Amino acid sequence: MKKIKNILALLVVALMGLSLTACSEDDLDTNQYQGGVHLNVYGPQPVMRGGQLRFLGSNLDQIAQVQIPGCEPITNFEIVKAGVPSEIKVAVPKDGPEVGYITLVTKTDEEIKTKTQITYSEPIVFDKFSPASIMPGETLTIEGDYLNLVHMIEFNDGVQIPEKDFVSHSRYKIEVVVPEEAQTGKISLLDLDLSTVADLSQAFYNIIESEEALTVGTPIVTKWASPRGEAQLSGDVTAKMGETITLTGDHFSLVSSIKFSPKEGDLLGQECETKDFNVSEDGKTLTFTLPEEAADGDVNLVCRSGVNIPVGTLETVAPSECVASPSPVKAGAQMVISGKDLDVVAAVEMPNVEGEIEFITNPDGSKLIIKSVPETATEGNLVLRMKNGKGTEVPFTLVKPVVTGYDHNTVSAGGVITLQGTNLDLVKKIKFGESSDEVEAKANEDGTTITVTVPMNAVSGKPTLILANGTTVECPELSIEEAVFCYITEMPDFSDKENMPEAGSTFTVPVKNGDKLESVEVNGKKVNHIYAEKTSSLTIGIPADASSSSVVKLISSNGSIEYAISVIPQGTVTRTLWTGSLDLGNWAGNTQGFLAQNSLDNLPDGASVVLKIQYTPTGDEVQLKSQDGNWKNIDLDNGEEAEHVYTLDPKAKEFSIPLSASVIAKMKEKSTNWGGLIIFNGKNAILTKISAEITIPMEKNIWTGSFNGAGWAGNQDLAWGGYDWSSIKPGTIIRFYYTKNNAGAWGCISLRHGKDWGALPAPIPGQYDLDGDTGKVEVTLTSDVLKDIVDNGGLVITGDNFTLTKVTLE
Repeated sequence: MKKIKNILALLVVALMGLSLTACSEDDLDTNQYQGGVHLNVYGPQPVMRGGQLRFLGSNLDQIAQVQIPGCEPITNFEIVKAGVPSEIKVAVPKDGPEVGYITLVTKTDEEIKTKTQITYSEPIVFDKFSPASIMPGETLTIEGDYLNLVHMIEFNDGVQIPEKDFVSHSRYKIEVVVPEEAQTGKISLLDLDLSTVADLSQAFYNIIESEEALTVGTPIVTKWASPRGEAQLSGDVTAKMGETITLTGDHFSLVSSIKFSPKEGDLLGQECETKDFNVSEDGKTLTFTLPEEAADGDVNLVCRSGVNIPVGTLETVAPSECVASPSPVKAGAQMVISGKDLDVVAAVEMPNVEGEIEFITNPDGSKLIIKSVPETATEGNLVLRMKNGKGTEVPFTLVKPVVTGYDHNTVSAGGVITLQGTNLDLVKKIKFGESSDEVEAKANEDGTTITVTVPMNAVSGKPTLILANGTTVECPELSIEEAVFCYITEMPDFSDKENMPEAGSTFTVPVKNGDKLESVEVNGKKVNHIYAEKTSSLTIGIPADASSSSVVKLISSNGSIEYAISVIPQGTVTRTLWTGSLDLGNWAGNTQGFLAQNSLDNLPDGASVVLKIQYTPTGDEVQLKSQDGNWKNIDLDNGEEAEHVYTLDPKAKEFSIPLSASVIAKMKEKSTNWGGLIIFNGKNAILTKISAEITIPMEKNIWTGSFNGAGWAGNQDLAWGGYDWSSIKPGTIIRFYYTKNNAGAWGCISLRHGKDWGALPAPIPGQYDLDGDTGKVEVTLTSDVLKDIVDNGGLVITGDNFTLTKVTLE
């Protein structure tokens, strides 16, 4: 019952004293690894008969045979490594080896003879071990001869027991306790305690391996159970997250963890493992609480040896008999799911909804309450998702808006119409025909009406309501007549500042039915206009005091229509700082001295400056760098000074850099006369003009303070004569500056008139939800809104979770 192997364990070069070269027994070679075939060292010494010899040197792969005294030449040996250095291993025959010199014969018949004689150790005899099957913790007996030379025992998978841990140790017997990490497999006896060796790559030792495998016992599972039933080994058990599962059997003290593996094809379940379990003193019972992450599938006990012991198949309890109510449910309203075992739900998923959905469950798991159905949700099946990935689908339906009629069944394009019905507060947009513009919709508070201006490209048919979730609802037929009053057929794109008229100037737009036009108003003030019949164009004069957001009203003999336009206020002026032609080349050109130190002096208080650099690209990668007059980094962000290198759009022709008053002051302070205020250089562009766009603020305060608007308290300082609203013109922008009382929480501002705190007319909504913890709400005042404020006691500002700090007009 023995098998012997030799392994390099401790290389003792001094004992060998070798550096042997073919056909030269007397020369000492000081180069251990060189050209030709060379032997530097061999071992172990002594070696066991039947053991293994290791030879180290150069090009030993060229050895044809190894001659050991008393044995036939050995030609079948292992080449571990060829070349320089190299290594071969030779098995020593069990029978016949004698003490003497070993000769290595090369393939060219050269001979290399060792300078030391090989000697042999008494062989360790491994007769048997008992018992053949054993449990960890029990004592194993090994019998044989010369066992006193054994200094370590190794079980399968490298589990080692050093000599100091043997229970008993003699020439004929060794007793050792089988460790918990031991696995079934063959046993090996080592004549060296490897735990005492610092470098295993530099040593020799012998291994004697058993011919038979030792059977190491593992935990035994006879049955397992949950409060919902039990099963025998490999059977199915159903359990709920948090319930206690009990395993019955033996030797559970050998368990290190419990592993749960999802069924094949389960893409959401993940393998998980728990070490949170209890074992009885006699090791016959193991209990654990089922983790929330445990997926349906196989359950295994993981032994300290690493061996997995199958227990059975787990089926987790999921919500069942689930019903959603109300049905249908309205977006924004609460929805209740009734059923069983809803307390295992970790998340709710709804179609077309991203992010978390807030919900609560009651203690007995019979109800789950979704606090607010997201407005983006689409009806279908929601999923109650458990932490283990398992889900239960629950069908639900949504309330849809219904239009029952209109305030009149025929309307002209550009006219105003009111839709009547139910749940119209769900509507976000309306389309009057497939190719018509979408109109933003805002219903009254009870959701029974929506008043909108019909777009000019509207057509007769069934208008379409568009909800936040993308769902569309068809309305009753509506007859839309082509507008017979004067209207603009194409508005300028005010996102391009070049299309914005300046206050005090004019702007021209194409119109239809210009012959019906009687007058034009801008912000409620009649202005000059010219209608060119030949080109069907209308030129409108913009008042010098027009604000950035203004309203143009075209008044015809048979109707009127209003348009919001963007205006460059008269408070914005452009100051040319430099014109010319400067080729930057590849960082070769610069604007040193081009911009005088005083070029941005005499700015009005509060004015903002935007530097405009006009350029012509000369390559694909256009870059521009800004520095102060001393060629130093500047601060364009009111923070730490830094290098500013801009990558410009090669298709554009202008680049803007905002400059605050403090930045301009710093640049002027640090610049010298020869450098000027600011220097630009870069590459792949020709600079043609540098100008400054200076904007003088038009915004003025009408109220400042600190008003706590929590709990729908109302600020009435601008009501009941607190402010003269009759002096305000349509198109004026009013801004409400706020700070939230509770950061991160929901808050809103609601605008009301003084009389009974009633709602203001369209387009003012019931409330403005506050986006950030600090900020402002910006509202454009129309003629209808201003009339309502004037006629009904001024403006009241109310809402929740906000403190009002300032109100301004522009």
